[in-house]
Amino acid sequence: MLVYMFVIVLCAILCIIEMNSKNSKLRRICFYTSSFLVLFILAFRGDNVGGDTYDYCLFFDGNGKSMYSNLMDDESTSRERAFVWTINIIRLFGSGHGYFLFVSSLFTLLPFLYIIKRDSPCKTLPLFAYLSLWKILHLSQSAFRQNFGLAFFLIGYIIITDSRISKRKKLLLGVFFILLSVLCHSSFYFLLPIFLFIYLLRLNIPLSVFLVLGSAFISALSSAYFSDIYDLLYITFSGYILADRMTAYYNKPDFALEDVSIKALLPYSVFACLYILGKVKGIIF
Repeated sequence: MLVYMFVIVLCAILCIIEMNSKNSKLRRICFYTSSFLVLFILAFRGDNVGGDTYDYCLFFDGNGKSMYSNLMDDESTSRERAFVWTINIIRLFGSGHGYFLFVSSLFTLLPFLYIIKRDSPCKTLPLFAYLSLWKILHLSQSAFRQNFGLAFFLIGYIIITDSRISKRKKLLLGVFFILLSVLCHSSFYFLLPIFLFIYLLRLNIPLSVFLVLGSAFISALSSAYFSDIYDLLYITFSGYILADRMTAYYNKPDFALEDVSIKALLPYSVFACLYILGKVKGIIF
């Protein structure tokens, strides 16, 4: 935990240095150092960090005691087969929990880092926010199917938005990788329309500030009413396997569901808004 907090503080310092530096070489050093720190803390974590990490490691080993061993069944494989394919490819080149965590972290982060390097004016800020927001190690980095799906989606997004690639290749390769994201986790059926809306949205400064603060408010409101929504869904799906899975997630503290609050989201939202407004006026701090 101390190493994790040290990395967050160091990323914050590097972020401040980059924001206030006009030296392009120093700014690149800040980005590459932050990228290494984020990769280090995620790739070399233990297999006991996170609600699902150990079960996914067992699944990678082929251990039938894994909670996700049913992914090899015909019905599950037909829905999320791209995840199983990816796991099988990773198995070809090595074994062991340490190897799996390193490769999966690398696969998850590289598309994200590429987009930051290409598109972000302040490249260390997204890394600082990513690492420090809402228990990233305990929750987000233990969601391997979602992370693999997001990695495939980001690869598709990179291809579609690359001006050097012909339109035909963009269409074929972009759709191919986005399809893989859907086949990694069924949640992407719901996320794709949201991503499309964000992609087509013409952002300006007031709208950017509104979206940042609005997202924090909606998340906090959702948290306040989460118990009522959960009870309604549990009653609706009572008797189905989904109800058992809902209980497992809700009652397990490693998933940090209780930590989605305005206290967790508002500081980063305000910081992001100040940064947006500061960039417009030419003043960072």
